[in-house]
Amino acid sequence: ARLQRGGSAVVLAGRGMGKSVLLQQLEAAAAELPDLRVLRFPAPPPELSYRACLQALAYKLGADAEGALDSSEPIASFLQQDDAPRRLILLYDEFDRYAHPYAPSATEHPGRDLFNDLEAMRKEYPVRILAAGSIGVFVFRDILGSGFLSRAEQVLLTPFERAELRQLAQPFAESGNPLSEEIL
Repeated sequence: ARLQRGGSAVVLAGRGMGKSVLLQQLEAAAAELPDLRVLRFPAPPPELSYRACLQALAYKLGADAEGALDSSEPIASFLQQDDAPRRLILLYDEFDRYAHPYAPSATEHPGRDLFNDLEAMRKEYPVRILAAGSIGVFVFRDILGSGFLSRAEQVLLTPFERAELRQLAQPFAESGNPLSEEIL
């Protein structure tokens, strides 16, 4: 709902709690909506630099990032195409990996710079952003600072309760291989 209204959001959860699956499900569900394009980034580029992140975005858009100074250029180029959708959703997984503590300089932090740039660009263009990550998200908030993170709605995924686990395990019981209490 937040993404449809034009906002941005961050999903916080521990390892293995379903963040990546959630992004895949959102990508599939959003792909069914008219006049919308969804781009999912499973992880940051191997070389975590602002330029590499910008090139990854441009590549997925089918745009040129060679001379681009910021994310608005490839996004504007994409949205101005005749057959382009009116809205764009960017799904970023492994958000905490963008908060790499080893920056090229004291003032340059590629992940923070990318997401702050995307947040600034989002005010001009119909782009929504959802990022999912775990504890490293707090590096963005408490150490690096982030205009994106301060404006994004934060959604905390909580662990399953015992009743939910039993429901998830029901297919095992129905197939004759029930899970023990210890496994639950």
